[in-house]
Amino acid sequence: MEAVYVMEGMISKEFCKIQDTHSRLGGGHLSGDKWAQGLSTKLMEMTHGQWLVRNFLIHDNVSGMLALERKEDLQIAIEEQQEMGMDGLAEEDRYLMEINLVDLEAMEKK
Repeated sequence: MEAVYVMEGMISKEFCKIQDTHSRLGGGHLSGDKWAQGLSTKLMEMTHGQWLVRNFLIHDNVSGMLALERKEDLQIAIEEQQEMGMDGLAEEDRYLMEINLVDLEAMEKK
């Protein structure tokens, strides 16, 4: 795993020395290098996991923040049109005035 070697350079050699000493004194079974490699792997997995969650929270088409913003913008536009009534609304779009916003919000929460 190439990324592990990149991360290993970010872990101080002093930590590796401490782990080596700890291992020699009977407190562990991993050398400093192996310990640093394991730590690097865990850090990469953790940050990748956080990145995946963040992407889902922002970009999910149904419940992501961007989707919610689009839904809020659409709801505002619908409310504004309802306040104006049929004025400026094309004949083929007049059926949209029959949308009940309360029902629309209830469907969104299911």
